[in-house]
Amino acid sequence: MSNSHDTEAASPAKAPKAPADEESTTPGVGFSVSSITRRWKREDLLKKGSLIARGFAFFLSLLSFIITASNKHGDWENFDNYEEYRYLLAIAILSALYTGYRRSGM
Repeated sequence: MSNSHDTEAASPAKAPKAPADEESTTPGVGFSVSSITRRWKREDLLKKGSLIARGFAFFLSLLSFIITASNKHGDWENFDNYEEYRYLLAIAILSALYTGYRRSGM
């Protein structure tokens, strides 16, 4: 004993579709001021984060240079007696100079 009225009541009513806006369907149109300011804030945050990361890298490379250069234990533990130490010290110097240059170049 089903009638057509029972099946219509069981299914949800469909709302009529609104006509599509011309601005929302066209790509590249419809930039708002808020989206532009969000992008500027994101770019500023990336620049600040990059500057902080480079500063931290400079600090660590300078610290490694200082620790390597001041490592004087005496006798056979003195790293000046080893050729590998000179390469390590040179790399620490170059790393500190490069990160210092990159940080000041921003």
